[in-house]
Amino acid sequence: MLKIILVDDEPIVRLTIQTLGPWQNYGFQFAFEAANAQEALEQLKSGASIDMVLTDITMPKMNGIELIRQVKTINPNLPIIVLSAYNDYPYVREAFKLGVQDYILKSDLSFAALLKLFEKVKENIGLTNRHLKEITDNTVLLKQKILNDLLAGVPVSAFREKLEPLAIKIRNTHNVVCLFDVDDYKLQEDKYDSEILAKINNSIANVFSQKIMEYNIGEVLALSKERYVLIANFEGEHSSAVMFQKLNQLINDIKYSLSELLNISVTVGVSAFADGLENIPSLYRQAVQAIQFRLIWGKGKTIHQQDLLNIKNTAQIDISSFKKELFAALESSDTSRAQSILKNFKQSIIELNPAKINGVYNLYIEIIYSVFNYLSGKDIHPDDIMDQELDFYHKINAYETIDEMNQFLESLLLKIMLELKQKNENIPLKLKKAREYIRAHYHENISLKSVAQYLAVSEAYLSRLFSKEMGESFINYVTHLRIEKAKELLKNSNLSINEISEQVGYYNQEHFSRVFKKHEGCSPNKYR
Repeated sequence: MLKIILVDDEPIVRLTIQTLGPWQNYGFQFAFEAANAQEALEQLKSGASIDMVLTDITMPKMNGIELIRQVKTINPNLPIIVLSAYNDYPYVREAFKLGVQDYILKSDLSFAALLKLFEKVKENIGLTNRHLKEITDNTVLLKQKILNDLLAGVPVSAFREKLEPLAIKIRNTHNVVCLFDVDDYKLQEDKYDSEILAKINNSIANVFSQKIMEYNIGEVLALSKERYVLIANFEGEHSSAVMFQKLNQLINDIKYSLSELLNISVTVGVSAFADGLENIPSLYRQAVQAIQFRLIWGKGKTIHQQDLLNIKNTAQIDISSFKKELFAALESSDTSRAQSILKNFKQSIIELNPAKINGVYNLYIEIIYSVFNYLSGKDIHPDDIMDQELDFYHKINAYETIDEMNQFLESLLLKIMLELKQKNENIPLKLKKAREYIRAHYHENISLKSVAQYLAVSEAYLSRLFSKEMGESFINYVTHLRIEKAKELLKNSNLSINEISEQVGYYNQEHFSRVFKKHEGCSPNKYR
């Protein structure tokens, strides 16, 4: 049973969430609740057995952001989901920077929606101390716990005597940490069902296990399904060149095996070498910083911490000026200018101070939200541009390079320009062309999409045009025209009902008869 602490200053919200559905039937228990952040911290510090935090962002005295920050100092691996309102976006952004797992809008709260987030956390959750106490006899799990503690900076004295009995191959000299991220893992999740994905995950884990056993120079730990960490050491080796060569050989062997066997690419972040187990957390942070440069340098690379030392960039980004230029390009529908602005923006990111690399995702999020705020003044809704893809935060965070984010943003801007252009064109002329096309092709399998493609407008725009200018939907207009044509044929021809059905665009006589009766109150035969 996964135990949850619920933190919200509104009693009605706490009660509503706990009574949304049969949580315990799905393995979840709201074991604790707190009316404010301070109460929640007291329960966490007391050693209460808590596996997950569900917290509001905006609360009096101490807000959710400060709570998250303090929770991470108590237990960095404790999963956190935040509750937010529509106007909480800056807080949500800050929460993600602090490492929360997910968020949900209070307006979207339902048993199914919240259960989906809980199941996601449950699937990826690390083993908690409570679980570890229950299975201390399990060597593999205890070994993973020690490696996690080592990376997290737990004093070495807490587990040093367990290293040898558990055959953990980490020594005190010549240590290095390598972080492996599977490229495009989120695309894999969308592409495959859970059964196939589980097989892929097992195969990835097997490649790492086999290679580490083969080279026998350290330990590997799966931090998540798409991230693995290697803690390697070269005790007894005195040549830095030889150590570097052996390490690169192992890295390249792992990359080659994953590519050949599974067609999977990985990006690798590599720390410097250092002595002392107490320095491994610092080496881990170096590897994390190095792998973040996948964003700039692309996927499939091996990025050494030493590479970052050579970067002398100190550039800053004037986001206000950038947005001003971008809006001007949108206003004039200047595609070339917009593309040039994006190209310059990308170059500014490349030249950005490395310490600012973490903020790049948030820059793109800020741009997209600003663009849609701009569009709201043009009476254009985001649905008209993005269909169902409105969760921009998650969409942008699924991208792994600035090239991908720039392509997404460029595609978005082109759609916006098309929508603005359509809005400014002569509406009666568009409507006339649409009606003429429908009258010429009503007997075919026409659709909103096919007519929109003919007119070179979006489906959303054409749908609004019919509703606003004709007073009826596109489908009603087409159906009315087809029924009128059918009535003419029923009166003035000897064609069979099936033949008439096909001549007016219905290729299923039964469907035609149902539609006809709905509109005319009688069957085609009776009408004839």
